[in-house]
Amino acid sequence: MGEESAVEHDARLLDALAPVRIPDWPFEGAAWLREADAEGHADVHLFEHWCWCGSARDEGELAQLCEAPQRPAFDLDVARLLVGRWNKGKLPLAPVRARGTAEMGWP
Repeated sequence: MGEESAVEHDARLLDALAPVRIPDWPFEGAAWLREADAEGHADVHLFEHWCWCGSARDEGELAQLCEAPQRPAFDLDVARLLVGRWNKGKLPLAPVRARGTAEMGWP
């Protein structure tokens, strides 16, 4: 309608959406999270860009997952859960230093 420039409109839009913005991924690549039960059995979950890429129960599964991760699909609920815990300092993600467990080690 010509009441404001495109630049002004875009700035107003970004300002309005800021409270629901998903922050940038804090790692260069994938990161893992170890989840263990009371008996010590562990699963490792692989994430990238706030997307779940898969889970592994042992070093072999982790190596396969790192070599050929599932194509991540963005899920807003997963992203909100991860971001919320990350912002509170309660999401112990660790960066994957290299693809494959030989370089990474079983967490």
